[in-house]
Amino acid sequence: MTVFDFAWLIIIFPVIGLTFNAFFSTRFKEEIASYVAIAASGLSFLMSLVVLIALMGLPPDARTVHVPLYTWAVIGNFKLDAGLLIDPLSTTMLMVVTFVGTLIHIYSIGYMHGDSRYRRFFVDLNLFMASMLILVLGDSYVTMFVGWEGVGLCSYLLIGFWFEKEANNNAAKKAFIVNRVGDFGFTLGMFLIFATVGSLQYADVFHAAENGQVITGVATAITLLLFVGATGKSAQIPLYVWLPDAMAGPTPVSALIHAATMVTAGVYMIARNHPLFVLAPFSQELVAVVGALTAFFAATIAMAQFDIKKVLAYSTISQLGFMVTAVGMGATVAGIFHLGTHAFFKALLFLGAGSVIHAMEHGHHKSQIPNTQYPISKHDEETSRQVDKEEKFDPNDMRLMGGLSSRMPLTFWTYVVGAASLAGLVPLAGFWSKDEILGEAFAKGMTGANVPFMIAFWLLLAAAFFTAFYITRQVLMVFFGRPRHAAAAHAPESPRVMTYVLAILAFFAAVAGFINVTGLFTHWLEPEELFAGLNLGVAVTSIAVALLGIGLGYWVYRPRPLPNGVDDPLRTPPVVGWVFTKVLNPKYWVDEVYDFLFVNPFKRLANFLAFTIDWRFWHDWFHDSVIAAAFKRTARFLANPIDLGIIDGAVNGLGRVINWCSSKLRQVQTGYVRNYALSVLLGVVVIVAYFALR
Repeated sequence: MTVFDFAWLIIIFPVIGLTFNAFFSTRFKEEIASYVAIAASGLSFLMSLVVLIALMGLPPDARTVHVPLYTWAVIGNFKLDAGLLIDPLSTTMLMVVTFVGTLIHIYSIGYMHGDSRYRRFFVDLNLFMASMLILVLGDSYVTMFVGWEGVGLCSYLLIGFWFEKEANNNAAKKAFIVNRVGDFGFTLGMFLIFATVGSLQYADVFHAAENGQVITGVATAITLLLFVGATGKSAQIPLYVWLPDAMAGPTPVSALIHAATMVTAGVYMIARNHPLFVLAPFSQELVAVVGALTAFFAATIAMAQFDIKKVLAYSTISQLGFMVTAVGMGATVAGIFHLGTHAFFKALLFLGAGSVIHAMEHGHHKSQIPNTQYPISKHDEETSRQVDKEEKFDPNDMRLMGGLSSRMPLTFWTYVVGAASLAGLVPLAGFWSKDEILGEAFAKGMTGANVPFMIAFWLLLAAAFFTAFYITRQVLMVFFGRPRHAAAAHAPESPRVMTYVLAILAFFAAVAGFINVTGLFTHWLEPEELFAGLNLGVAVTSIAVALLGIGLGYWVYRPRPLPNGVDDPLRTPPVVGWVFTKVLNPKYWVDEVYDFLFVNPFKRLANFLAFTIDWRFWHDWFHDSVIAAAFKRTARFLANPIDLGIIDGAVNGLGRVINWCSSKLRQVQTGYVRNYALSVLLGVVVIVAYFALR
């Protein structure tokens, strides 16, 4: 036996963790639940590392290992086996999921401390980990689909974790329903694959594709249906609308599910199906353009949001567009490389945002204590108190922040590293992976004058500019200037269990890009692919674009005190301000259009069916008008002989029998001790006689 035969433990560890916490952790302190969950995730990471090292020890042409587990189903001649597929792509995803996931588990100790459903939170996290690992390790479309639906369920549970708020419930339902739309396309794609190849095992399908058994037209239909599923999970146009609302869940959820792992499932699925996409050039071009358009579109929206997590949510959608563009046009290495670096710097940014929110909540609580000395101007104090009176305090609102760099130095510096990496500044991780995608798009666009790929390149370059602009805007609004609310003035640094995780992620956000400077990652993922190296022209252009975005962001949002001494984070040129307020901040009114076209008509139809053609109406009418009348006539006919004679007679007769028996037994209770002693004596005599005569 080899180490690969024990790879199933990677999935089993989180299952054991969630089982223990679900059924046994209530007997212990709540901290035990977090320790068990972290241990389960950590063991999965260690086992993934062992599997990775073992796979690296094999020759490049032997790095595809199939581990059969059991026969899942046998229907006639069709046989479905459950097994694991271990290769460079799956092990890369394993390392990202388990390592980042474990860090987020640790961070959650501090963030979720004191929550009334602390144990349930870690149960859900372990369930998500198990589902994501099934998705990654499965060796067939059916196994992937089990994990695919599992992470969808966990997303619903964790987005609506604080279900006391109606907005959270609505966000969870929105995510679930929108993902089901995408899953419908994924399911149809699987049906077409089975109808074409007669199998749902990756090995059989890809072998058929490589040997000409799948024609171009069928491959195009299959890949487009699979891409519909990817647009749901990886939040691409037109099914991206669920991800911003998903920020209603706890911030560790946003980091784990909606930045580093679950939303990359669609990217992983497209990369896994590369042999099919190669046969469908139209699908490759369409996927690349949709991904680039999503990157551009979401980046423009992120520039005008005020919720600190919403900015990062649209940033995630934009960065997923970069990845989808890459894997769609066949640049699998570039897409997966950016997936890995993005997991580090976006998890860092989300957890940094969580640290800020955590501090704002504590600062707000502290500011409500009487006789507190505010280290800000009297005008700011009065303004902050007026905000509390007029509207509910929102710790996510960047307009209430400012000046946090001095209050939260470790959070600030780590956040700056993540922001710079996202913006694509050299030599941080985001620069290398984003530049590789831009370089691939440019090269493929120039090859044969491929117009769709060249369009994708220019859209991605514009998205890179907007990315640098909005992340600069966010850093300036949150950390610089003077506090614009008492909560910001009193915000404390987060606990060490949170800030240490930020420091670890900041380290990898800074250095992870160097893994492919010499082509090491390319050789690992695609041994036969030649490493092109850095396209100097594209690299210089992308750096210039990033610096231009940062410079413009600083010019517009730099701290500029007004005459009354208050910083104005909203001051923008008039035309830009109108576009931001009326177009970008409302998110191009896409949600309102969807409500008008889809949501409201379905609600009206549901209300019509519920209250106009409701089965209960017909049931009540039939019951009241037909059944009741018939029973009334029958009841009048049978009342005396049946009801009074038999039913009441039996009940009354039983009562009379019990009354007679009780009157006789009552005579035994005389109240004289001698009678009771005599009874005992007679009982003894009877017992002795019984045993003597046996």
